[in-house]
Amino acid sequence: MISGNRRAGVYWDNATGTLDRTVVRDSLAMESDGRYGNGAQIITGADVTITDSLFVGNMTSGLAWSAARGTMERTIVRDSRPSTAGTHGVGVYVWSGTTLVGSDVTIRGCRIDANVEGAVGVGGSRAIIEDSALLASKPSSKALFGDGLMIAATLEGGETVLSSNVSMARTLVANNARAGVLVIGSAFSAHDSALLCNKLDLQVMEATGATASGTPIRKPFSLESSGIVGCGCGGTAVSCKGQASSIGPIPAPDFDG
Repeated sequence: MISGNRRAGVYWDNATGTLDRTVVRDSLAMESDGRYGNGAQIITGADVTITDSLFVGNMTSGLAWSAARGTMERTIVRDSRPSTAGTHGVGVYVWSGTTLVGSDVTIRGCRIDANVEGAVGVGGSRAIIEDSALLASKPSSKALFGDGLMIAATLEGGETVLSSNVSMARTLVANNARAGVLVIGSAFSAHDSALLCNKLDLQVMEATGATASGTPIRKPFSLESSGIVGCGCGGTAVSCKGQASSIGPIPAPDFDG
């Protein structure tokens, strides 16, 4: 068991590693500024495999990849909470980094449950989610967010736009406070999955804005599905349809890398 560490329970920076059959819990924010407290930080070229483990009660996020690679299998991430600075509480972040490189992460056979702001947030990166459950995400203390899966393009270095690409198979996304899945300027494909009893099932929008030099940004979204992909609540599931939305993405992860 790894418990009560400050900044992060476990940390990899441009390193390879394996974590197996381990409990990582109750990591604490830094005393200096109230930030961090992640269960795991995996950053800048790291490549990490995590299996048969439990991340519970950590601050800011259960796990956060930034410009890194990895695999999570048969792992539970639950009850992440905001840092003492009041930020985040997301289950798993898969995010781009200051190196202008996205992460590439596979989540397989995992349960990500009862986190704050979102279960899984993917920004400027690639993720594969299989045989998993993304459940019961809660809004922040300001009554914002609460998504099962958020997929967004990111703007790195003020000029570089990185779209995300996420595929999801045989996965349940249910009982989240806001969107089951939110897609912003990125690609999402679903196979034999269900989005059930979320406040909003499938929300989509293009990414718009401008770079630091004023170049307009307009990144479209794309959706694909195969097999049976159902939405609804309390009755027979129906085919999911993306609904145009203007709700904002969950915030980017608050950690170095």
